[in-house]
Amino acid sequence: DERTRHLENYRGYLVFTPPDLERFVTPASMRTVVLVGPPARLAEELNSMASAGVTHVSLQMAGDQTVWCERMARQVFPLVAGGISTTAKESA
Repeated sequence: DERTRHLENYRGYLVFTPPDLERFVTPASMRTVVLVGPPARLAEELNSMASAGVTHVSLQMAGDQTVWCERMARQVFPLVAGGISTTAKESA
């Protein structure tokens, strides 16, 4: 159906990997699209991105967003050179 075919792209989004796509989910493929690691590693990558001219990063999280944001603010953001300006958008 032309009106809903785009929804197929979001099957399992941030919840599970559809069985027919599991073969594409490897450690190497995940490293190309996500950043996972200890706080110092995350800060290192954010600093590298800033040095390259990146001025905006969107963080996508799964799970309890409040806990996740508080953890990032406490453990990662203080390690980022120049500090981080945070903004939060509430869903309507």
